[in-house]
Amino acid sequence: MPQSLTRLLEPLIGQTLQLNGHRGIVIDVIEDPAALVLQDINNMPHLHRDYLGRAQEHAIPSRTISLISDSGNALTPELQRQLEPELGRAVHAYLFEID
Repeated sequence: MPQSLTRLLEPLIGQTLQLNGHRGIVIDVIEDPAALVLQDINNMPHLHRDYLGRAQEHAIPSRTISLISDSGNALTPELQRQLEPELGRAVHAYLFEID
C-alpha cells in the first residue's frame, strides 16, 4: 500500500523552509491539493491589549504553499532543492507516477 503524502512529508513538520519568497516553519501537510502550511516567522504578532489592558489572543500568520510547480508536472524547484534527494524522489513518485 502506498504511503500517504502526510506520512512522506511528516519529517518536515517543525522545519524551516523558504518557499515562494516566504520563510516559515512547516506546521501542516495538505493532501489535496498537495501543499505545505508554513507558519510565517517574519511577521510574528506583537502582544496587543484591549481597552481594559488585557492581553488579546492573535493568530500567527500562516501561508499555504503548493508543492506542485506552475507546469503542473513536477515539484516546485525551491522545494526540490531543500528536500533530501530520496524524499524528493518519493514525493515526486507519489504525486506524479500513476500505478
